[in-house]
Amino acid sequence: MEYLCLPSAVYAGGMAGAALELSGVGFDAAAWSLSILLVATIAWMAHLLDRAKPLAAWHDPADRMANPQRDDFVLRNRRAMNLLAAALWIASCGLAVLLDPGLAMLAPVGAVSVIIYGARRSESRRTRPKDVLIIKNALTGLAYASLIGCVLFASAPGSIEQRLPWIALGLVALLVTGDAMLSDIDDTPADAMFGTRTVSVLAGRRWATAVAIGIYALAVLYWVGFGAHTAVAWTLVLGLCVTGTVIATLPRVRSLIDARGGVMAAIILLAL
Repeated sequence: MEYLCLPSAVYAGGMAGAALELSGVGFDAAAWSLSILLVATIAWMAHLLDRAKPLAAWHDPADRMANPQRDDFVLRNRRAMNLLAAALWIASCGLAVLLDPGLAMLAPVGAVSVIIYGARRSESRRTRPKDVLIIKNALTGLAYASLIGCVLFASAPGSIEQRLPWIALGLVALLVTGDAMLSDIDDTPADAMFGTRTVSVLAGRRWATAVAIGIYALAVLYWVGFGAHTAVAWTLVLGLCVTGTVIATLPRVRSLIDARGGVMAAIILLAL
């Protein structure tokens, strides 16, 4: 399921669940579930498009070096993966109508954004947003916070005037930025060869890990200064930061980073 980007959808749903809880908005069970499912569906669609690419001419040769087995799977199943992405697009529109019809625009915006972010012709060496140092990680954090924010404010319109939901989205942007920086570590050799500038490419794994942990520490301080100091909130904030720090010490990090977002949200849902 890793090749089909399902862990990335779990991660997005987990981050959405965390943000909804940290926002302080009282969601009923239906709105909570639909919001998380919509975010996860759109994120899954976007990751499939980024992995399989809508056009064969956009195949990224760096994917071959990063993970040959995964790349073989993608090349064999590219059309099926794009069909799955199209099905998820349709499903997201259906979910959006149940919350707010305006949210149906999130799927096309997400599709265009992911193409701008990471697509180019296979032989091209044009610099993409995903190739720019730090910016690639910050854009990922901003994308998640924006997607979750649109769904949150559509599900609870009055919350847009409140302070805590915006603070929760800021926290999500920080956490996802740190997670994205750690996830780059797995692709360091391929990124170095094909011109993607990451902290791990320029300074090595230790510095990438140190910067990501610094972002986690900043997220904790941010929540100390601005967030709600409840047991559930601190379980979420510290749980995500501590687990991210522990995962950073393991040989490969991306799949575990993805999975832990969903696991943390599930734990909180069970606790509630």
